[in-house]
Amino acid sequence: QSDMGVIEKSNIRRLTPRETFRLQGLKDEDINIVVSDSQAYKISGNAISVNVKQQLLCAIYKTKATKKVSLFDFM
Repeated sequence: QSDMGVIEKSNIRRLTPRETFRLQGLKDEDINIVVSDSQAYKISGNAISVNVKQQLLCAIYKTKATKKVSLFDFM
């Protein structure tokens, strides 16, 4: 059983696969689900939003660009 859900009035309902892809930043016209709901949940759950990925890579790049890294730092 999943713990993801949406509160509607006084009830909690499970997110639809389409809603999980929307949360990842996809537009409705870009969502074409041709697998089972459980596979769609897995795919969207394993995804990473482009905005989040971009921010992470920028942060990593800024850190590495401003810090001298030695081969011995990881030992």
